[in-house]
Amino acid sequence: QEKELDGIIINNLKNVYYLTGFWGSNGTVFISRDRQVLVTDARYIIAAKQEVTGFEIFAERDELATIAKIAKDMGLSRIGFEDEISVSYYHRMQTAFEGLELVPQTQFVEALRMIKDETEIATIRKACSIS
Repeated sequence: QEKELDGIIINNLKNVYYLTGFWGSNGTVFISRDRQVLVTDARYIIAAKQEVTGFEIFAERDELATIAKIAKDMGLSRIGFEDEISVSYYHRMQTAFEGLELVPQTQFVEALRMIKDETEIATIRKACSIS
């Protein structure tokens, strides 16, 4: 909200895992004020439904088209995205999100990942004691 975005696309797999608990080689997250969506392909749909709570889960080949349709149906206009993407992926985004403003975001989820909860701290301590 402080960045004045209507939603954000997360496709870095480490960040997808951090947000959802889903660890597959194909997953994209879309988060808006009203919806949390995970889009993966059919290979991972069963695992995603078992591992992920609090997200709508879609099995689609074209994750960007799916997310763009959701954003447009919701009347959103300003969509953030992680800025560490390939040029070809950015071109796909421009096509899918035509008519919407795409806003690059640097270290959006990474800033959240720096804040550790008690479970994460305990895991780090355990790992340090083993090594």
